[in-house]
Amino acid sequence: MFLLNFRITYQNAPEHVREKFSFSKKHRNDLMKQICCETSAKGCVILNTCNRTEIYAVADRGESIEGIILLLKNISPDVESYLEISSGDEAIRHLFRVASGLESLIIGENQILAQVKNNYFECKNECLTGSLLDIIFNQAIRVGKLVRTSTDISKGGVSIGSAAVKLAEKIFGSLVDKKILIVGAGEMSCLIAKSLSSKGVEGVYVSNRNYETAKNIANTVGGQALKFDYLMDHIKVSDLVITATSAPHTIIHTKDIREIIKERNKDLVIIDIAIPKDVDQSVGDIDGVHLYNIDSLSEIAKENMELRREEAEKASIIVEDEIKKLGNSLRGMYIEPYIADVWLKAEDIRKTELDRALKMLNLNNEKEIMIIEDLTKAIVSKVLHKPVKDLREKVYNNLEAVESFQKSD
Repeated sequence: MFLLNFRITYQNAPEHVREKFSFSKKHRNDLMKQICCETSAKGCVILNTCNRTEIYAVADRGESIEGIILLLKNISPDVESYLEISSGDEAIRHLFRVASGLESLIIGENQILAQVKNNYFECKNECLTGSLLDIIFNQAIRVGKLVRTSTDISKGGVSIGSAAVKLAEKIFGSLVDKKILIVGAGEMSCLIAKSLSSKGVEGVYVSNRNYETAKNIANTVGGQALKFDYLMDHIKVSDLVITATSAPHTIIHTKDIREIIKERNKDLVIIDIAIPKDVDQSVGDIDGVHLYNIDSLSEIAKENMELRREEAEKASIIVEDEIKKLGNSLRGMYIEPYIADVWLKAEDIRKTELDRALKMLNLNNEKEIMIIEDLTKAIVSKVLHKPVKDLREKVYNNLEAVESFQKSD
């Protein structure tokens, strides 16, 4: 059994592909159960965020890789064009970097660590993880925290939400005196609202199906909550709309925006950072509408990376150090019990053969018996010393050795 990682992320797949792999909790749990039942996987965690869907499975490389790819093809037949697969140390390295914010679109963002933690515990509660995944994910969470306390990679509270606000500033030049409508009332909407609070906007308005939740976010920034039933009326008078709901389907449609534009005397800017998207893609084809999505944040992401390059390098060093520590620990999990068993079996053989020899010699002299016993112990120790040492070196320096070792167990 070995750690495998399958991933579809903003780095290798466009938004319309990532949408197909944006799972509800039920869909995610069903897929995990399928992976564990229909392949040789002995444990599974699925990490699902707006920018990535990743499967971590403990399984054999060959048969399990093929089986998991087949299951993903049921979701999207062309998945292999966008899928990245890694195993062993590379899979662990990737997870540690994800938890540390090094693989995020916005380098250093804090939300990913909570997402890794929440996704892991939700999968664990389904009894689908197993001891190896438990060790690796708990260590990843610890490394994510260590990176953030040991470096300034997350300084300033960077997030997808704050990046969306920066994009808006680039579009308008300034957000002073702008009316801004936030659609959605989750964590991302809260981050957007906080980022807007210092921009001198005329007003921050929050609309959500749950009015009370919208009110809670609006109150934190001195904004105003709006009834979702009147969403189109609110869009009509807004300069900027930022959407970040968790709806499984679009909530802003081309027909409605086309009618709204007829009644406006200025352009409308919409930034949709939801996955799946909140806004019909064809809305961007309407004259007077400027539609941006989460992939439009790439320029902001590059600027953020330049600002945090030095801290990212420090974080990468921490990740590499922690991989070595965990790697040695994991290798030890497999080899040390085996070595202990070899010593025990050798000791059993030594005792059996010693007893047989002493009976044949019919010795009664305690000193002579002790000399022979010490001799047999020394022979066993010297015979096993070099093979055990070589075995440890081979296993601790070579993951392939661990894998072949597991198969022969």
